Amino acid sequence: MVNSAYIDQVEKRSLELGAPTFEKFNDGNNTIKWDEEAERQWKLHPPETTQFFDKNVYELCNKKSVKTVMDVGCGTGLLIYSLPKGKKYIGVDQNNTMLSYAKMRTEQVYGSATQILKSPITDISTGYPDLLGTIDRLVTFTVLQHNHLRTTSKALEDFYKLLSPKGELLLLEGTLNPETYTKEICQKYRHPEIDFDTEIGAVSGGYFTVNGWKAFLAAHDFEVINYIKESTLFHVRKVNG
Repeated sequence: MVNSAYIDQVEKRSLELGAPTFEKFNDGNNTIKWDEEAERQWKLHPPETTQFFDKNVYELCNKKSVKTVMDVGCGTGLLIYSLPKGKKYIGVDQNNTMLSYAKMRTEQVYGSATQILKSPITDISTGYPDLLGTIDRLVTFTVLQHNHLRTTSKALEDFYKLLSPKGELLLLEGTLNPETYTKEICQKYRHPEIDFDTEIGAVSGGYFTVNGWKAFLAAHDFEVINYIKESTLFHVRKVNG
């Protein structure tokens, strides 16, 4: 069950940090912008695509118990380069251009064990109820950071329903840390300075600290097993799976 009181607290703090309200947040739904990004991504071919290989994603998916991997906000399917062969790949996006390229890329690289679906990140289980409780690994790669925390909250609720009892969440999202979110950056872009140990708010509406992400996930009945700094990867499991 979602801790709604905590989500309200996070939103209040985020507004204090200068984040936009839910009503004013665009949630990254600029079609022209994402069409252009799809064209850019599609032009990437080996060896450029090696930058999208993540050994941690590969290892966490390369287990016999993992049969199905869902890539939420799949874009043109670049995550496919980090997946071991022999899994069922399900890519989900809401941009038609991204989906067209994802279908071509994943079939070229991965073969026929792929499925490309159109859906917003908050409502996958409603549109595809047959997927409820079937996903062994659900991955987001720089997706949630482009959304308002309220949208992210709804998405996490849906992810929980989609995951199998032993299923796990792999979040590779923009995370605020002292090495990149420096005082100079704050001054240049007029962002607020924060305490990295205690801050719960989302800067710009979607970016959390490591501890902020952990607390936000906990409010949705998720537990962080491990945070892998080199990939900004949160390895997460259901608390009551």
